[in-house]
Amino acid sequence: MMASPIVFFDIAGPDDVALRNFYAAVFGWQADPFGQVRVDATTPLPGMFRKRPPDTLIFLGVPDVSASLAEVDARGGKIEAPRAEVPGVMALGLFRDPAGNAMGLIERPIAGSPIVFLEIAGPDDLALRDFYAGTFGWPVEPSGQVRVEATTPLGGAFRKDPVDKRIYIGVPDVTATLAEVQARGGTVDAPRFEVPGVVVLGLFRDPAGNTMGLVEMEGDRPKIP
Repeated sequence: MMASPIVFFDIAGPDDVALRNFYAAVFGWQADPFGQVRVDATTPLPGMFRKRPPDTLIFLGVPDVSASLAEVDARGGKIEAPRAEVPGVMALGLFRDPAGNAMGLIERPIAGSPIVFLEIAGPDDLALRDFYAGTFGWPVEPSGQVRVEATTPLGGAFRKDPVDKRIYIGVPDVTATLAEVQARGGTVDAPRFEVPGVVVLGLFRDPAGNTMGLVEMEGDRPKIP
């Protein structure tokens, strides 16, 4: 089974324009008038499954975590955890954007604030590992670390909805994958649907309740209905 790549993401809140402005001002992410954005991403994208309350954390690479957290705070976000060092591994920090979405920072000597790490959490991290390995072929190490191919630049969107984040995974058949999601303990939020001339999607929740999405692919490109 080939591993399914990450091909899109979205970040939601009650004021999508405020979210666009926040991410543009703090991280330089420039969205178009429709809220669409394209962001560099490490590929393969490293990630981890964690035993914690359900959430999906997207980590951005920044040259100075403390400076970025100060900018987050100045522009209406909230610092969840100040800069901390994991000796020999990384320096990181956690924050919430103005809508309340939890996000992370990792200190890297790079510009542009790319997406550099992904964390998926739930009360049973072993069940999450098994779910994503079995459904999407993600190769998970015994430590819970995973490396997943990601489109780069990675397409994304800011949407006006209740606070939420979704990672979208590319699959050849949305309907078949949603059936597999259900068989492995997930739930379907929205069955396969087409956005004419744009994309084919499906929405689901993993066994921990994290919201995720699917994009139907033809080869390495999204299928356009």
